[in-house]
Amino acid sequence: MKDDIFSKLFNGYESEQFADETKWKLFPRSCGRNELNVKHLVRLMQPTKLLFHRLSPTTKDAARTNTLSSRFGLGEFPLHTDFASVTVPPKYILLVAPRPRDTETLLFDARRLIEQYGHDYLSRCLFLLHGTTPRYCRMLTLKDGRLCFRYNKVVMTPQNPEAQEVANYINSGGLPLCRINWHQHRVALIDNWGTFHSRSTYKDPDRIGLYRFAIWKE
Repeated sequence: MKDDIFSKLFNGYESEQFADETKWKLFPRSCGRNELNVKHLVRLMQPTKLLFHRLSPTTKDAARTNTLSSRFGLGEFPLHTDFASVTVPPKYILLVAPRPRDTETLLFDARRLIEQYGHDYLSRCLFLLHGTTPRYCRMLTLKDGRLCFRYNKVVMTPQNPEAQEVANYINSGGLPLCRINWHQHRVALIDNWGTFHSRSTYKDPDRIGLYRFAIWKE
């Protein structure tokens, strides 16, 4: 099933697209006459479920357990899927920077893993998912006719050599990344099933955070 929300949803809004069929769109801080209205954008997506969070930088001591902040504090976050521990992660993540900030968000197109390892190899990657009830999961599955990638090193432990190999590759630090400059950009729409994202080391002294909308769609 082809997902064409990126090509249809934002007609009239200026965005940056870094490659054909990219898994994210970035919107500048000023869109001219067609100023981007975030609430209108969320309504257009017609979510079946929506969760909103204000993401604030947190030290290790103050963070909730089993979160990225509890492991990395104000340091760099590793690449991950948001809500990787739930049965079906949200299809989209909408990030909004209320003010310019120095800390960047980094994006990796997970489809590059297929180029590196192949579909069958990735389908064999088995992880133990640590949640309220630990269970096994695959890195790559099929949801609603679409490939769905899932990874978060904090809550997913490799269970076979294939999973360990791919996890090492993701965490190697040498992957091609797109950088969101939050001085230049105000809004980012991310395909959470096809993109891993991370955060650079936190730099802003006044603790500027992001607003995150997690969007589930049928």
